[in-house]
Amino acid sequence: MGRKSMSGRIMSGKIMMRVVSMGLAGVLGVSAFSMVMGTKKVNATPYKSIDNTELGVKGMAKPVTPDAYEDNYWKGSYVSYGDYNDAPIIFRVLDPETTIFGGRTMFLDCNNILYKSTFSKTGTDEDNLNDWSYSKIREELNDTAFLSEVFTPMEQNAIWQSSISGHELSVGTANGQVDSIYKDIFENYVGLSGDKLFLLDVEEAHNPAYGYRHSTSYMQCSERIKYNSGSEYTASYGETDHGCATWWLRSGSALSTEIVGMITVAGDVAPNDSDFDFGVSPAMNIDLSKVLFSTAIEGWYGEVGTLYSLTLILPILTYQYEPSSDFIVSGRNVSVPVTIHSTEADSLNALVYFITDKEYTDPDASLLYYSTVDDITDLGENKIIENFEIPSSLDQSRWGVDYHVYVTAELRCEEGKTDFSSEPFELVFSGPTITKAEPTDNGVQIRWSSVNGFTRYNVYRSDSKNGTYSYLASVTDGSYKYVDKTAQGGKTYYYKVRPYSKSGGITTNGDWSEAKKVTILPDTKLTAEPKSGVTMRLSWTEVSGAGSYEIYRATSASGPYTYVKATTGTSTSDTGLKAGTRYYYMIRAKKTVSGETSYSKYASSVAVALATPTLESATFKSGKGVTLTWTKASGADRYNVYRYNTSTGKYDYVASVLGGTLTYTDPNGKKGDYYKVRAYKRVDGVVYYGGWSNAKAGK
Repeated sequence: MGRKSMSGRIMSGKIMMRVVSMGLAGVLGVSAFSMVMGTKKVNATPYKSIDNTELGVKGMAKPVTPDAYEDNYWKGSYVSYGDYNDAPIIFRVLDPETTIFGGRTMFLDCNNILYKSTFSKTGTDEDNLNDWSYSKIREELNDTAFLSEVFTPMEQNAIWQSSISGHELSVGTANGQVDSIYKDIFENYVGLSGDKLFLLDVEEAHNPAYGYRHSTSYMQCSERIKYNSGSEYTASYGETDHGCATWWLRSGSALSTEIVGMITVAGDVAPNDSDFDFGVSPAMNIDLSKVLFSTAIEGWYGEVGTLYSLTLILPILTYQYEPSSDFIVSGRNVSVPVTIHSTEADSLNALVYFITDKEYTDPDASLLYYSTVDDITDLGENKIIENFEIPSSLDQSRWGVDYHVYVTAELRCEEGKTDFSSEPFELVFSGPTITKAEPTDNGVQIRWSSVNGFTRYNVYRSDSKNGTYSYLASVTDGSYKYVDKTAQGGKTYYYKVRPYSKSGGITTNGDWSEAKKVTILPDTKLTAEPKSGVTMRLSWTEVSGAGSYEIYRATSASGPYTYVKATTGTSTSDTGLKAGTRYYYMIRAKKTVSGETSYSKYASSVAVALATPTLESATFKSGKGVTLTWTKASGADRYNVYRYNTSTGKYDYVASVLGGTLTYTDPNGKKGDYYKVRAYKRVDGVVYYGGWSNAKAGK
C-alpha cells in the first residue's frame, strides 16, 4: 500500500505494506466493521486510507521525460483496470488529466499485449487496408462482446469515447515527436471518432510528454508481455530482433494502402503489411468525472512507478445508500441517519466519510481526510446511524467554508481491481429562511425558519447586500425571532441569520440565510380620539412618498390586530365601536415601486370608545352659581366639568362627578361663564377621555 505525500495534510507518518487479496465479505484488521441488517451485511476492508488514497487522480505522477534518465525503460504511473484471461490489465498513465480527446480524461496505454491480430479485415476495400476507420482491430476492440469480456459494465461506463481530429505529424520542433523518416512514411496523425479502445498513433508512441522517445534504441517497456496462453513470442512478435514483442499502431502509411505502422520495444517504427498477425496493445481514456478516488496499491502515492486502482462512482449504489440531511453535530461528533436499500448481501461493503478542501467535483479539490465509519448503530428496518468525528486539526466553525464533509458507500473489490462508490452525499448545514422582516412600532422584526440540529441563532445586519454584516444579537430561547430596535426610519437594511451550536468548548456554525432587504419609510405619528357616538377619530402625520396608510385595531396591546382599512389621506374615522371598550390602533405608511413594497415602522395610539355628552343647559341663579345638565355618555366612569378662563383662553377643570350623575352646580359660576363637559373611563389605572361636549354659557 503506497502512502501519498502528507505535506500540509492532516495525518503524518509513513506506512508501506503489501495488501493481500480480500473478498467482498471479508473483514480484516481492527478497523473493520460488520453489520447485519436482515439479509444485508455491510463490511469494511482496511486497505484504503488517507495514507494511500487521493481525490480523483490529483497528484498522480506524469511520465518522466526520457531525456531525464539514461536507462531504456518507460517510467511513470500505472493503473490496474479490467481483466484479460483472469489477470488484471495494467495501463501506463500517459497523462493523468487531459482534454484533447473531447472531455476531461485520463489517457492510458496498455502495458501488455493482449492478443495477436491482423490490422485489416477480410473483404476490406483495397484503398482502406491501412485505414484505422475500417480496421479489424478497431472493430474487435470496440465490439460489445470484447469489452464485456475485459471490463465490467461499470468499468465500460467510465471509458470515454475518444475523439480527436487528424493533422499533419509534428516533427523537428521543441515539441517534435516523430523523426523525419517517420514523417515521410506516415505524414499524418490519425484521428479518432468516438473510439472506446484504440491503438496509439506514431506521434503518440514517440511523444516525450508521454514518456516515449522520438529516437531509436529505446526500450518501450520491459513488460510488454501477452497474458494469453503461452509465454514465448513467435518471430512475428519480433522476438528474433529484440527478444520481446512488437505491436500495432493505428498509423497507416502514406506510401501504400497496405502498410501500417508497428513499434518495437526499441522504439523503432516498422512499416508492415496490414494482413500480418502482430500484437494488440490498446489505449483508452477514462472519464475523470466518474473517478472518485485513486488508491496506491504498490509504491508511494505520487511517485513514479506506483500502481493504482480507481474508485468509480456507480449510480446504482446511490439508490441503495440514502443518507439523511437531518444529521446531528455535537462538538466534533457527527451522527448521520442512513437507509440502506440494498437487497443483495455484500453489495455495499464499506461506509466511508471523507473531507475535501473544495467541493469534490472541483478539479482542483484535494482530499483532507478519508476513513471508513467504524461506529454504526443499527436501528432495524434497514435504518442505521453512522457515527464519526471531525478531525481535531480542522476548525469546526469553518465547516462548509474551508472544507466540505461527505459520506458515501463503497463496493470494494479485490486488490488491484476497480472499486465503486455511491454518489457522495455532502453534509451541509442548511441555512434558515427569513420568513418575515418588517418594521414594527419599535423596530424591525425578523422571523426565520428553524434548522435541524440547531437551537441558537446569530442575527446580523448590513447597509448593503454585499457589504459587511455586523452582529446584532444571539437568540437562544427557541423563538426564531428578533426585533432590531436600533433600526431607524428612512433607511434600508439587509439582514442575515446563521445558526450555531456549542459543545465542549467547540462552536459549530450552520449556513447563512439569504439576505433579506428591508426599506423603512420615515416615521409617522398617530392620534386616536373618540368622537360622537362610538366613533374614533384617527389622524397621523404625513410620510413623504407614501402611497397609502394601513390601519389596524385590537382590544389588547398584544393583539391580535385586525385590519381596518387603507386610505390615502392623513385622517379617517373608525365607526361601529363598543362604548367603554379600550382600543389599540397601529398605522404604517406603505409605498410600492416596481413591485417592491416598503413600509414605515408602526405608529400606535390607544383610546377608549366613549360617547361625547351634549351639554343641554347652563342655568345661573344668583347666590347659587351655575347649574349644568348633560346627556349620558355610554361607558363613562365619570364626567369632568370645565369652565372657560378668559385670561388664559383655556378651559379650567372645575369638578368631577360620578358616571351616573348628569348634573352639577358650580357655586362659583357667574352669569355668562362658558362650560364644557367631558366623559372619561379609567382602565388598568390609566384614564382615557372622550370627546368634548358643546359649550354653553350660564344664563
